[in-house]
Amino acid sequence: RDRSLLSAPDEGVVKMTRRALIVTCAAPQLNRPYDEDIHLRYFAPQYGEPEDSATGSAMRLLASYWHNRGLGRHLRALQRSARGGLLVSTVAEDTTWVGGLTLREDEASA
Repeated sequence: RDRSLLSAPDEGVVKMTRRALIVTCAAPQLNRPYDEDIHLRYFAPQYGEPEDSATGSAMRLLASYWHNRGLGRHLRALQRSARGGLLVSTVAEDTTWVGGLTLREDEASA
């Protein structure tokens, strides 16, 4: 599992910031089980959850981030948490549309 390469931060991150941490990368060509464009993880132990399994609010931010880096207006993302989520977004002028679904754990391990 790719996600095992990155452990969720513990409560020590709270000492450094009160904000969540989003980790993202372009999906590698050899590991795109859902034809996704990017992978992401969302950590927020300071809010009581070490990791969120599918985060629409993070996807809204990442849609703009990756759009500005040339990935286009439409984006597919695989949230590589233990439960997993497949998220989609469309950037349209001053609005970003986000949707998706949460995957069962056995589906997310593909």
